[in-house]
Amino acid sequence: MTTAPNSAFPIAPPRIAPSRVVAIVSAVILLATILPPTPTAGAASDGVMFGAYAQPRNVQSGQQAAQALESALGAQLPIIRSFGRFDSSIDSSLNRWAAGGDRIVMAGISTKLSSGRVLTWREIADAPAGSSIHEHMKNLARSAKRIDGEVWVVFNHEPEASFNQARGDAPDFIAAWRRLHDVFRNEGADAKWVWTMTSWSFEVARIDPNDRRVADRWYPGDAYVDYLGADPYNWNLCRGNPNETWESLEDTITPFFEWSSRHPSKKLVLPEFGSVEGGPGAKAQWLRDAASLLKRPGWRDKFEAVVYFHDDHSDTAGGTSCRWWLDSSSSAMNAAREIMADPFFSGRAAAPPPPPTTTTTTTTTTTTKTEEND
Repeated sequence: MTTAPNSAFPIAPPRIAPSRVVAIVSAVILLATILPPTPTAGAASDGVMFGAYAQPRNVQSGQQAAQALESALGAQLPIIRSFGRFDSSIDSSLNRWAAGGDRIVMAGISTKLSSGRVLTWREIADAPAGSSIHEHMKNLARSAKRIDGEVWVVFNHEPEASFNQARGDAPDFIAAWRRLHDVFRNEGADAKWVWTMTSWSFEVARIDPNDRRVADRWYPGDAYVDYLGADPYNWNLCRGNPNETWESLEDTITPFFEWSSRHPSKKLVLPEFGSVEGGPGAKAQWLRDAASLLKRPGWRDKFEAVVYFHDDHSDTAGGTSCRWWLDSSSSAMNAAREIMADPFFSGRAAAPPPPPTTTTTTTTTTTTKTEEND
């Protein structure tokens, strides 16, 4: 109640007719069923996250390398990629720092030990409980649990590649993958598993379906995989192969994208990707074209993340000169900055609104104080 000026008598508030109250309530209910909710922190993104692995330069630590890249990009990366040995811990200083900044930790696990010995996949698959190999698996799981944030595991990426042949064959790899996955589950480590092949493994079947590198041979099964991954690169003659000419990202990953239709419930990740320089501005355009591809209808719905390999794959003795660095030219770095300034790639994109619902509202008679006054 309010009082009139110079009066001690209260003034009753304006009365609202019952019909108007019912109309207002009905309008509010209708709006609630049509309007999308306001995005909140932690909501699912409508974009494709653009992360990176940053190779340390000079005397940098892994964390310093990642920080330097983020500083150059002018943005925080939503995913940080790391690599570790089988007897290391996932909660390294780099990964703790990444998770502490609300970044996703993409942790690579090799079968190599700190001693230099390389475990075979069959040794991992058949390791008895209580053995040193089994204890290494439990330590990996427990260290993942200590990460205060989201962890994605990449076990022995590109298993079909020639440099992995000494580790075993496809059935051995699948058995090792499943064993490590089960140890994580038994230890209560809530990690996402990113199965990662070379991009060529999805294409080689068109040439020779009996090739040992065919992707299907190496798949552990939907129950053991959260994301499908491929590592595509635009080599452009950088390692001396005359058949590896300039290719767009679309050229290299279309076979992977098409193959993924066999597993429609799985989203896609590029745990590594990169390009060398071509002519002036060519790498910058390659990056912009890649960004446009990932925004294309159909593609944007299938991809969860891409992780750039900010590294130098050059080997003077071996005759290779593959400079993947994002700052291999000012134009390439400017293109990368543009990508990271786009909420679609930075992890800041709002969740897509749900489709409008067609809720039928039944209005019932409700007695309110206003109606009583009428």
